[in-house]
Amino acid sequence: MIEAIGKRLVIERVEQEKTTAGGIVLQYDHTQSPRARVVSVGDEVTIRVAPGDQIVPDWNKVAHTKYENRDYFIIDQVDIFGRYRD
Repeated sequence: MIEAIGKRLVIERVEQEKTTAGGIVLQYDHTQSPRARVVSVGDEVTIRVAPGDQIVPDWNKVAHTKYENRDYFIIDQVDIFGRYRD
C-alpha cells in the first residue's frame, strides 16, 4: 500500500459512468471534475478528510503513480476543492 507523507494525500479515481435512456453507457466527460476516493492521509494534513471519503481534486496538480497494477495519485491538501457528503 502507498502511504501519504506530510501534507499530502493518496487518492484514486472514482470512475463515473452515465447511462442514457436507451441504455448506452457514456464514459467520463473530461469537462466535469470526476470524484476521487481518499486512500491515505498524511500525518500533517489539517483538513477534515479520512480514507474512504470522496473528494473533488484539482486533477492538474496530482502526481501519478502505479502500485500493483492500480493507478494512484498524490495530491497536496491545498489542491482539494471539496468533499462529498452523503
